[in-house]
Amino acid sequence: MPKLGPLELNSLFFNCSQETEHLQGYGNYTIPQENNKQLVYAGFAGVFQSVQRAKRTFNLNEAVFKNLREGNWLMDYYINRCRMYKHLSEFTEYLEKVFGIISLLPRYLIPKYFA
Repeated sequence: MPKLGPLELNSLFFNCSQETEHLQGYGNYTIPQENNKQLVYAGFAGVFQSVQRAKRTFNLNEAVFKNLREGNWLMDYYINRCRMYKHLSEFTEYLEKVFGIISLLPRYLIPKYFA
């Protein structure tokens, strides 16, 4: 895994919807299985909140897990988001490999390996 400094970590974990819209032309990821709820952060911190909540309550029916079982949209969102940042090119390549492997798994296992 590539080394990441403060700028890379901030880009990976955070950014509000307005920052994302400015950079990418669209907002934060929306989870259709949760009444089109938009994640708080565009980066991984947004989805980590849902994953941590599900882990605390042992709820495998959490909307983010349903979303992962139904398709690769969330993983594709993060790959495309990382591509927008030139300083994340090494990490983006790493993420593409990891998510590529995860996406080959049976759908019911994808939330486990994503989380």
